[in-house]
Amino acid sequence: LRRRRFGALLAVLPPFLVYLFAAPRLSPYADAKLLVALSPMAVFSVGIGVWWLSRRAVAVAVVAAVLIGGGVLFSDALAYHHVRVASVDRLLSLRDAAEHAPHDRQWLLPEWEELAKYFAGDLPLNVGPESYSPRPVEPRAPGPIFGLSFDLDQLRLAYVESWPGLMLRRSPLASAPPANYARTYSNTYYELWRRRSTPRVLEHLSLQGFAQGAGRPKCDEVRQLARRAGPGQRLVAAARPILPEFDPARSPTRPRSWGVAPVPGLVIPQSRAQASGRVRVPGGRYRVWVRGGGGRAISAVIDGREVGARQQVNTPGQWLALGDADLDPGMHAVAIVWPGASLRPGNGFPGMIGPLVLEPQRRRTLVNVSPKRAPGVLCGRSWDWIERVTGKR
Repeated sequence: LRRRRFGALLAVLPPFLVYLFAAPRLSPYADAKLLVALSPMAVFSVGIGVWWLSRRAVAVAVVAAVLIGGGVLFSDALAYHHVRVASVDRLLSLRDAAEHAPHDRQWLLPEWEELAKYFAGDLPLNVGPESYSPRPVEPRAPGPIFGLSFDLDQLRLAYVESWPGLMLRRSPLASAPPANYARTYSNTYYELWRRRSTPRVLEHLSLQGFAQGAGRPKCDEVRQLARRAGPGQRLVAAARPILPEFDPARSPTRPRSWGVAPVPGLVIPQSRAQASGRVRVPGGRYRVWVRGGGGRAISAVIDGREVGARQQVNTPGQWLALGDADLDPGMHAVAIVWPGASLRPGNGFPGMIGPLVLEPQRRRTLVNVSPKRAPGVLCGRSWDWIERVTGKR
């Protein structure tokens, strides 16, 4: 002030005064934004103070610099330890899918991914769960959409059918698109589906249950669907078995430090531990999936051998593929393992993890049935969905 050098004051005073005036009137979220703007100027002004000390008491300036620098590094390390680190490989898979999608049509992404529009580039991609998107999702059951991911079977058939293209997140429970969609591309995380002119879907019966991608229809529902079929119409069913599942939220071996999450079927792992159980499988080659994710690498163990591990902060309701395993028919011991802490960025974010599911590695098929044969063919078996359609296959 005495020498009229106001550069440092002009750097720190405006954001500081704005913070004092605005912070009491704003939400904690906006308050944090103001602190982000103020922090660099505060550190800069402290650096000016250390420089001033260095011209008068070098030893004191060195001690102050060490304390201030150590405080900055410690607070940064603490913040990075608990931060949610973005999944680079998944976002690059999204970009790869966007590059393989024709740009002459509109595409629907029903997954909650806030970075999707950026990584999709100039692809006309509609992120359905965003309430401010051009065309928000239209669930069959009214409710909130913000911050949620949606399966196709949760959406109105007319809404799904209105999209020429679908970009879908891969998972063991993801419902197959209606019968008039054909898959054109897939990578580790995403699939592209394009709508065809035929067949035309007239009615859709969803059979998915909670934490299951298939279900057995009631025979009355199948008969009613068949009765409504007119000349030239038929029923189409997407074949899918009910998957072997281990749910740590309901397991008696769940560690006490693993709290129940606000999302049904998920737990919050707070410490290094594992939850184990047993599942029965028909036998064959299976892909091992775990729902959720967090800041540490979740691993799956079957019969004492680790199948695979993956670290990822997942989007809501989605799954992580951990690896493949060849299993004999019968019972098998399975476990979900949450590792111990480390100093890596994001390692302190617990996230949420849920059931472990074994998905048979076989091609999904569509079964076409005449209305007369429908009850005998479709009753008593598990299906993803059943549709009434017309037109060529």
